[in-house]
Amino acid sequence: MCLPTINTKFLLFPLMVFPLVILNWDKLMRLRKYNYIHLSGYILIYSLIISSGFLWFAFRMMYFFIPSMIIIISQLGKCYKNKSNQMFVNLYIIICLIINFYV
Repeated sequence: MCLPTINTKFLLFPLMVFPLVILNWDKLMRLRKYNYIHLSGYILIYSLIISSGFLWFAFRMMYFFIPSMIIIISQLGKCYKNKSNQMFVNLYIIICLIINFYV
């Protein structure tokens, strides 16, 4: 029986940004009224997909949550009022993208 191969890099970037989203949960909830939907799509569904163990199924389901992930990640810099903290958060996201590309 041949199992399908999965590119696990697709799951690596959301996993690296996951702690940053958890730390800023309250700030993201206060930014916009509808962020609860996107946070649920990003955090709850992503953790359930990872814990399921069916990576081929997770790979297909993640396509539906990419818009929520993009919206949440784009708002992470707005959680900080200090410009240096905003720069560090944006730099962390860029470094995660580079690591994801080269792994």
